[in-house]
Amino acid sequence: LNIRSGGVLETGSLYTQLGTAQVNFDNATLRATGDNATFVYSQAGVNVSQFNIGAGGLTIDTGSFAIGAEGFSGVGGLSVAGTGTLTLTEASTYAGDTSIATGSTLALLGAGSVASSRIHANGTFDISAMTAAGFSAAYLGGTGTVALGSKTLTADVISPGGDNALGELTIDGSYVGTGNTLRIDTVLGGDSSDT
Repeated sequence: LNIRSGGVLETGSLYTQLGTAQVNFDNATLRATGDNATFVYSQAGVNVSQFNIGAGGLTIDTGSFAIGAEGFSGVGGLSVAGTGTLTLTEASTYAGDTSIATGSTLALLGAGSVASSRIHANGTFDISAMTAAGFSAAYLGGTGTVALGSKTLTADVISPGGDNALGELTIDGSYVGTGNTLRIDTVLGGDSSDT
């Protein structure tokens, strides 16, 4: 199955059956129509390579629903939209950025993880229920919330607001940085200002 060039698939679930199967997303949107903990999954056992994201990326529109997916592979990035929650339960290997829109939630549960080196969290990025002790990224930016619970967070660069933007990024939990970069943009007042 190929969903590309601005294509939208609106469904209650997407799964591959036993045998060889491949779903390719490239500049595509996958839109949920209801709550489903196994919204995207493989009946052949965990196989994130069956759900491939091309260079154009994949947007998962949760609507207002709680949905789950094993994970994704490929060269593109994953964007989460809607006011619901997407929960990843296995290790994703896609190489592109991970973007979480305002009002959206991306949660990692159990073995769930993203290999993405750049996380844009304008919504909620929840790692509190993952099995691993913590999460590491090369870049974490945005204006949302990172929910750590008892997990640790390591990021080479933390940029509240995102690249070249002002904003507030909330890290709900403990963050310890050693030799990392915290980018803080400021606005200076005029000559008579205190700032």
